[in-house]
Amino acid sequence: MKDPIIVEYEKLKRSLMFEQVGKAIKDKPNNWKQELETLGFMWCEEEQEITDENQQEPVVANQNQQYLVDYLEGKVELSETIVQAWISELTAESPNYDLFHKYFRSGNQYLKQLLLLAINTEPANRDLLLALAYFHENTDIIAKLLDSYTNTFTLENDLEKFELLVKDFLFTGCLDEEDTFEFLTASVFTSTEKLMIVERMISEFQSLEEDIEF
Repeated sequence: MKDPIIVEYEKLKRSLMFEQVGKAIKDKPNNWKQELETLGFMWCEEEQEITDENQQEPVVANQNQQYLVDYLEGKVELSETIVQAWISELTAESPNYDLFHKYFRSGNQYLKQLLLLAINTEPANRDLLLALAYFHENTDIIAKLLDSYTNTFTLENDLEKFELLVKDFLFTGCLDEEDTFEFLTASVFTSTEKLMIVERMISEFQSLEEDIEF
């Protein structure tokens, strides 16, 4: 069974269409779970440790993955080749999440260095930012995470892409609600267009929270 955090990460990667969630709850208050399932949502049980000795370990499927495993095990030095292998793997159509899961869960320091260097290479890459947010779920790197998002919010001038980044950040849950809204507003106060998007997204997020309170 996949870890709930992995499931949430994949859900974020596919898209964070919380407008559809709010609409489903409003339109079908007595059957909203089934409606969400039709939108592709999955319901996950709480994490259970796998104790089956016959459970198969994830396997390396290509050369990029082997490079990455060798690096994460401390067998090779961090390099541009490793960074590009990570970006290629993370943005692939079907990333081998299971292979890297244990490194996220353990707070692997080699992985931390790789994540930060990769984001320096592609600061507006949503997959890289979400991977960093997932790492934070297990090892506190809040300062690095906020710095990365601040930089991204400043650099991204495509407003549609900027809106997706804001959605991602709202759903990471790395800060409490009040601090999240304050951080987003402070990050873009110099841009009227971006500030308008942030204010709208915050309003929609709050409306969604009200819809799902029973």
